[in-house]
Amino acid sequence: MLADLPDFNRIEKLHRATAPSEAAYNLIHCHCVVIATISWMLARRQNQLLAFKQLNLNNDFENFADFADFADKSQADVEQIMLR
Repeated sequence: MLADLPDFNRIEKLHRATAPSEAAYNLIHCHCVVIATISWMLARRQNQLLAFKQLNLNNDFENFADFADFADKSQADVEQIMLR
């Protein structure tokens, strides 16, 4: 069940408690942050490409770069709304 998934704080406490040392925790944590960031960037790019193909049926955007700029601004607007 999704309700049983731990939040990031619980996950971090568990990993810190089971790591053999602080250095080991830091090394693995850094690696995981890098992999998660790269994965997020790849997924975001693929989502933008898919959205461009699906939403540009009327050729509203001259090229993908125009759409990507629009998508980035829209994403930033959504994030600001969510942070309120």
